[in-house]
Amino acid sequence: DGTITWENKGEDISYEGTSNQQLPVTTKVTYYLDGKEIKPEDLAGKSGELKIVIGIKENTAVDNGFFENYLVQATVNLNTEKCSNIKADGATAGNVGKNRQLLYNIMAGQEKEFEITASVTDFEMDAITFQAVPMSFDVDSGSIDKDELYDKLDEIKDAADEFDDGADELVDGVDEL
Repeated sequence: DGTITWENKGEDISYEGTSNQQLPVTTKVTYYLDGKEIKPEDLAGKSGELKIVIGIKENTAVDNGFFENYLVQATVNLNTEKCSNIKADGATAGNVGKNRQLLYNIMAGQEKEFEITASVTDFEMDAITFQAVPMSFDVDSGSIDKDELYDKLDEIKDAADEFDDGADELVDGVDEL
């Protein structure tokens, strides 16, 4: 009846399963090479100016309790031997061996679209990964007022929305100018 029960007797438990359930967020990744959209399977081995556009949105067909309470992380690893002039506004970027790791954190309740550009030669890359983690922080729970913290998180979400709206207005103004 959709339930699995076992007794571990102090041992580690590992379980792998499959599901036909919809995810609470939708992701869309679009690739462009030299300004033209290209399928990912056709991109391997190519050279030119790459743009990757990643969109993360709420899946409204799924209970929004998840979307409103989980931070979504997107991680992109680009091999610096094959990619140069990497630009990724809004990413937390770091070097991991020969890779430039780009990490995006999308606050709970937020939808985002971001883009990455790079000059590529004989292009290849690892899979883009998406993780959702509870919107929580490892702090001494006795040292803070949780209600105040939740209020502040709501303020951060609202401020992020206002910032996005302001950025859209700026783009519209620049286009009009």
